[in-house]
Order: sequence, then C-alpha cells, then structure tokens
Amino acid sequence: MSLPKAELHVHLEGTATPALVRRLAARHGTQVPPGTIEDDRFGSSFRLTRVRDPLVLLPTLPRILSFDETLQVPVTVRNDTGKPGSIQVGLTAQGPVQIEKPAQAVEIPVGREKTVYFTVKTGNAEANVRFTATAAGNGEQSKSTTEVSIRPDLPEVSVENAGAVSGAAVEVAAKDLETYRPETVRRGEPGVWAPIRVWTSVTRARRPSMATPTHVPETASA
Repeated sequence: MSLPKAELHVHLEGTATPALVRRLAARHGTQVPPGTIEDDRFGSSFRLTRVRDPLVLLPTLPRILSFDETLQVPVTVRNDTGKPGSIQVGLTAQGPVQIEKPAQAVEIPVGREKTVYFTVKTGNAEANVRFTATAAGNGEQSKSTTEVSIRPDLPEVSVENAGAVSGAAVEVAAKDLETYRPETVRRGEPGVWAPIRVWTSVTRARRPSMATPTHVPETASA
C-alpha cells in the first residue's frame, strides 16, 4: 500500500541564534558576512549609499552648432549638500566660441535647484568644441563635460563645368555666389591654394599608312 509522502524542511533563518551561527561558522572555517550579526542580534547587510553628487550639474547644449550664431546655454544646479549656500557656476569652452560672463554665483536652498544662463557666440570655422560646466559651494565641487560640433547650416556641394583650355592659364568664373554662405567661399589668389580640380581629355588618332591594310567590315541586309 502506497502512502502519501510529505517533504519536511526547515529554514535556518529564525531557528538559529547569533551565537549558534558563530559557533557553526568557526567549526567549519567559514566567515560570517559583515553586517549579518550585530552584537547579539541579526543585523542587515544593506547600507545607505549616495548615488548622486552633493551638487548635481545638468548643462543643456544643442547637438550641433552653426556659424556665427548666438545662443543661451542653460546650466541647472541642484543643491544636496545639506545646507543652503552660494554656488559658483561656471562654463568654459575649448574651441572657436566666446562666452559672456563665464562665471556666475547663485543662491540655492537645500534640496532645491536653479538654472543659470550663459551667452555663447560661435565663430565662422568648422570645429569640435568641448564645453565644461562646473559648480562649487559648501565645500563640494562638480564638473560636466560635453562636446559639440560647429558645422555649416548648408551642406557642401560640388560644381563641375566642362570647357576647353586654350592657353597656359585659364580663369574660371564663379557662378551663383549669392547662394553660398560668404564665409565658406574661397577664391584662388596668388600664393593661395583653391579647391579646384582640372581633368583633361586628349583624343589621339592615327592615319592608316600604305603599309597598314585597312579592314572594312562587310555589311549584310535582310
């Protein structure tokens, strides 16, 4: 006759005292994880860990900058230092840009955030600009770095013209210059390289001589 079977098991948690756990660990050469036992009671291995800086910095920059433009760059700072204070906020850049008032001071209450605006002016050259935002106050510091490209707002185009070169030098007239950005147009001057490529095509022919027979293919009609 078959009888129903039952699985009997017991959980160690709650059935062993801290002293028994220490004795069993010593008997088997095992270390008790730190924080498991505190004094004569079971503790916890969890600890409070800060996952953000006391000064949280958030600069907001566009993905791409264009030539000769002026923009306002917002930098938001949150004060989690535990007390209110005056926070020094700065914005610097490596590249062809200018920043008005690159350092500003702002009063931020504890647990609150404020936004500071910086005026940025770009130049007329393609480049990668590295912006660095900083915040310092109440004995804490924070830094954030962002890289942004300066590019033309119009795509590059290539223009091809066909013609004949009749002499040792030829002048190529530029057309429709008003459709291009003035700072991107480069003219060839004496001693200055200009991006102009010239391809030449030469057609060669040879007359048949008396010693060279000429083959004339036959034609057929239906």
